[in-house]
Amino acid sequence: MTDGDLRKLPEPDLILKLASELQDANSAYISAKDRTQIARGEETTALNRLNDAQKRLDAAMAEIRSVAPYDSHWKQSEKRGIAVE
Repeated sequence: MTDGDLRKLPEPDLILKLASELQDANSAYISAKDRTQIARGEETTALNRLNDAQKRLDAAMAEIRSVAPYDSHWKQSEKRGIAVE
C-alpha cells in the first residue's frame, strides 16, 4: 500500500459505527441462541410428557382388551396384533 492509498480508508466514525452494529448483531444472535436452547428443552419436556401419557393410555387399553370377551373384535385383534377399526 502506498501513502496515496490511505485516503481510501474508511472514516474512523464509520468503523466505530460498524463495530457497534457488529456487537449488537452478535448480542442478538447469542440471545436468540439462548432462547432456542430453552425452547428445545421445553419441547423435550413436553414430548416426554406426551409419550408418558400415551404409554399410560396404551397400558390401560391393553388391560381393558385383556378382559374383553373371547369372540370380540378387541380380543381377536389383540391376538393377531392388529388395530381395531
